[in-house]
Amino acid sequence: MKDFVIFDFCETLVDFQSADRFINRILDNRSVDKNKFWKQISRFLSCRFFNLGFNKFFPALIYGKRMKLLGIRGITKSDIDAAAIQYQKELNKNLIKPLNQLLTEHIQKGDYLVIVSGGYTPYIEEFSKGKGIQKVFATKIRFKNNKCLGVFDGKDCMREEKRILVKNYIKKEKIIYSKSICYSDSKSDLPIMEWVDEGIVISKDKSQYWAKEYGFKEIIWKS
Repeated sequence: MKDFVIFDFCETLVDFQSADRFINRILDNRSVDKNKFWKQISRFLSCRFFNLGFNKFFPALIYGKRMKLLGIRGITKSDIDAAAIQYQKELNKNLIKPLNQLLTEHIQKGDYLVIVSGGYTPYIEEFSKGKGIQKVFATKIRFKNNKCLGVFDGKDCMREEKRILVKNYIKKEKIIYSKSICYSDSKSDLPIMEWVDEGIVISKDKSQYWAKEYGFKEIIWKS
């Protein structure tokens, strides 16, 4: 019987946080135009001064990420999809090789593979094409009339939301598996790491204290 295998994306399959960088790449590639106002508002409100205050008192708001996303308000869906394709070059240059090898091994075994990430859907779905990954859960961007509204479409795919999405998907699709496995670098993924049968912590260069604290296996890779 197949295993049900979950991979986080940022700092698990690629060696950086991909969401804000994707927005930056979109903004960097656009000349001064009608989007200038939202670019400036986004960059001002996502500065360190505002982030520190909001993150301290309202951590659940994900303030900095929301303000960064506001910067691409008004950009067409086709332009964002094109940016997602272009972004693959940067993702592929920053792959964590041991984890991508593990991903390949699970695919070759015929396991059921999903990626669950707080990164954005367009580029993670593009990354997953042709790799044998059955499902991507990521943070969606809301569009209206083919234009970005600069806000999430639904909840940010983080923390407890990851567990809820995967659990509901397994139930809906009536997926039967021998055991569930989750690979993640981040303690914020504890809800899903504790829910699966086997949680495996991904650490760069040195062990993370919480891996032992919660009794997880750990993979330490060298940069």
